[in-house]
Amino acid sequence: METSALHALLIGSILVLAILSEAGLERLGFPNLLGYLALGVVLRELDHFWNVVPASGDHILSFLSEFGIIVLLFRVGLECKPSNLFSRLPGATLIAAVNIVVSGGLGFVAAYDVIGLSLIPSLFIAVALTTTSIGVSTRVWGRYRSLHCRDGEMMIDVAEIDDVAGVVLLALLTALLPYLQKGIGPELVWPTLWTVGLVLLKMAGLLLVGLLFAQYVERPMMRLLRAIQLRSSTMLIVLGIALLVAGLTAMLGFPVAIGGFFAGLLFSRDKHSVVIGGSFDSLYHLFVPFFFV
Repeated sequence: METSALHALLIGSILVLAILSEAGLERLGFPNLLGYLALGVVLRELDHFWNVVPASGDHILSFLSEFGIIVLLFRVGLECKPSNLFSRLPGATLIAAVNIVVSGGLGFVAAYDVIGLSLIPSLFIAVALTTTSIGVSTRVWGRYRSLHCRDGEMMIDVAEIDDVAGVVLLALLTALLPYLQKGIGPELVWPTLWTVGLVLLKMAGLLLVGLLFAQYVERPMMRLLRAIQLRSSTMLIVLGIALLVAGLTAMLGFPVAIGGFFAGLLFSRDKHSVVIGGSFDSLYHLFVPFFFV
């Protein structure tokens, strides 16, 4: 059978099964992402025994997954109030710091002392455990309409800080890998400072571009699009900008999820642009299940 036919069968089957599982779990009062996750587990087992996913299918599913997390987090950012998020940043930073220290510390102890792995694998395991999957968190909280309460906004802040910190720690660990292989010593100081400074510089540049866009471009652009009444094109242009921001964020070494959320925040200042959120429903239900699958 041709590869394109297998791809069509695979994507179509996942979409149909995802919609059916979502409808069933909604009736039972459970989060629909449980159905998506279960579908992913079943698909993996079927592929293990019968190779139901073609060789190039992994790349397609990975692409759809990345698209899904961008759409999911863009929608979350679009409906958020940046002022509320930033006002809770100090408290969220403290919670995130405790999360990182506790989860990373326990992960390192388990890997290094309990399992008996060497230093470098143990450090990578510890860093991996410091991040919070903001996609999973926001999906569950959004299901119960709790994202825009005090605790929901705090959760978003904590998850964002955890994810960014995880990226910084991973970049730092990767940069220090050649030096760690020789042992821990004073030669680690300069690479550490250089890596942290570079990451902070990238973050500052991204925030600066975002502030300039939100201040001088977003509202005039939305007024122009409404004036010429390109309703369908408005959604596509906004989606295109969201993808551009996510792509730029990924090029700077941050997750595309952070870029999608950041893009949503850029458009959240204009109350008229929130109407765009309704136009994303079809895209939302089309791509988001692939992220969890």
